[in-house]
Amino acid sequence: MTDSRTALVLFSGGQDSTVCLAHALATYSHVETVGFDYGQTHRLELDCRLDVLAQIRAAFPDWAEKLGDDHVLALPALADIGGTALTGDGEIRVLDNGLPSTFVPGRNLLFLTYAAAIAYRRGLSVLVGGMCETDYSGYPDCRRDTLDHLAKAISAGMDAPIEIETPLMYLDKAATWAMSETLGGDMFIDLIREATHSCYRGDRTTRHEWGYGCNDCPACELRSKGYAQWVAQKRYRMTYSVKEMYYTLQGEGAQSGRPAVFCRFAGCNLWSGLETDRATATCTFCDTDFVGTDGENGGKFSTAEELADKIAALWPDKDALADAYVVFTGGEPLLQLDTKLLEACKAHGFETGVETNGTQIAPAHLDWVCVSPKPDSPLVQDSGHELKFIYPQETLSPHEFADYDFEHFFIQPMEVEDPEAYHHNIQASIVFCLQNPQWRLSLQTHKIIGIS
Repeated sequence: MTDSRTALVLFSGGQDSTVCLAHALATYSHVETVGFDYGQTHRLELDCRLDVLAQIRAAFPDWAEKLGDDHVLALPALADIGGTALTGDGEIRVLDNGLPSTFVPGRNLLFLTYAAAIAYRRGLSVLVGGMCETDYSGYPDCRRDTLDHLAKAISAGMDAPIEIETPLMYLDKAATWAMSETLGGDMFIDLIREATHSCYRGDRTTRHEWGYGCNDCPACELRSKGYAQWVAQKRYRMTYSVKEMYYTLQGEGAQSGRPAVFCRFAGCNLWSGLETDRATATCTFCDTDFVGTDGENGGKFSTAEELADKIAALWPDKDALADAYVVFTGGEPLLQLDTKLLEACKAHGFETGVETNGTQIAPAHLDWVCVSPKPDSPLVQDSGHELKFIYPQETLSPHEFADYDFEHFFIQPMEVEDPEAYHHNIQASIVFCLQNPQWRLSLQTHKIIGIS
């Protein structure tokens, strides 16, 4: 699904901004880029960014069609102010205030403000940046709270809505490598390793498995550690773990009543699936068994092709593959679902859909994305086809998501064991939809009519 909005990516030529550029190209209808020359010691990143842009245009034709003009602004005042190792003043070390000496005060604030000015003139509505508060050096202008305040100030000062999107905000570096693979496969991983530059010391003489750099500065350490963790995770997960697969009718939301093969992956990142852990889990109201691989047609599948073959075998009419549809669900399916499996299913003629809690980035080529946000968990997949809110939730309100980029918005009553309490949730959901016409009521029709 392509978002009709247009975006400006803060693009330095480093790993994070390159992944953000790929995300924007996979998401928005038109994308431009902006870089900044502020006297940085690793100024050669400005040369690398041109190479990255050229390689993206050559290797990814779908992205190339959306990739527009590149802009570079000079901000020498940051170097004139000085006092930071990133512009040549002193060694890289931790200062008395707990921040590294590479911190450039106000850098991201200035970058985003200047980018907003360009976006205003160019008619672009979304700024995309690689700021992150998970695996990062502690910079206060990388925090989501800082950026939310800045977005409000910029929008007010320009009298125009400006959104600051940070796809990596809650991802560690291992997850950023995984996101890269999801977005562009092995070709994009190779591009990141060969063409992007992250090293604060500007070292491109030494090639490591993860790319070029000194392997000693904070940026190299984060990139190296994340790559090693990602590789280890890939080796550990050499199989797809599936709880169950079966052919049925979609029972909820906009696709209700549609025949589909359901593939339920084992595992979730918000609950272990064990009742002994439910009370302390991030998500406490899940009604699904996703533990193990012992369900109907469940098991471990060593390749994407093997799993896709099994999915195809469950579709009853091999002469009607034009209507074939598979829904990946869980647990959290995006912990396992990848581009290779999607391509293998599409080779059988299947449309593909996913039901996710939104804490992981969905692969770009899914035909249907349904997101069901959960409390106390970061929503990084903030666009799709369908947002399904389980109602009511004590610490989460549907109003928080009303402006997100989805085609359909559903309220689904939270199912509980107590019939009276469940009836109350149904009535509360009805009242909410009547008072908020943007939202439609979704019921679990498969449970009402007694099918899986």
